[in-house]
Amino acid sequence: MIQMMNMKVQKIITGIIVAFIVIELGWFFGGRLNIFHKQDSSYIITGQVVQVNSNSVVVQGTVNDPVANEYKARVINFTVTSATVFTKTLYTADLSAQKPGVPFTPQKKDMPGSFSDLKPKMQVVRLESDRDLFTSNTAVIKSINYSVYDFTPAKTSR
Repeated sequence: MIQMMNMKVQKIITGIIVAFIVIELGWFFGGRLNIFHKQDSSYIITGQVVQVNSNSVVVQGTVNDPVANEYKARVINFTVTSATVFTKTLYTADLSAQKPGVPFTPQKKDMPGSFSDLKPKMQVVRLESDRDLFTSNTAVIKSINYSVYDFTPAKTSR
């Protein structure tokens, strides 16, 4: 009787160990193969504003597909909504205070932006959309971060 109970306990413990190993292997390989979580990098584009319309903006840039480890150049028409979050990164420097031949680092400041800031040829640091940009030609902007430069020109002597 005791020997039979020991066999039952041994089978239960073996079952628990096997289940634990299977779960750990699934978690390990599932995470490496991106099976259990959504990859959203293909929902992000980095590039340049091509055109600004009344409630949309056309961006030319690069989209990354992390699953295929592939980059793709795209031109996409994005719609702006009231939920779109605008962030501008302002770079400033007083070039008149710089010595010739000496490198400088501009001041960097992130601040709230607006749709009215967007202009053609403006650098888009990161634009997050509601669709997979690897396959979509249109999407809605969830958030956009863009760069604005304010460099005081150096004084020229004549």
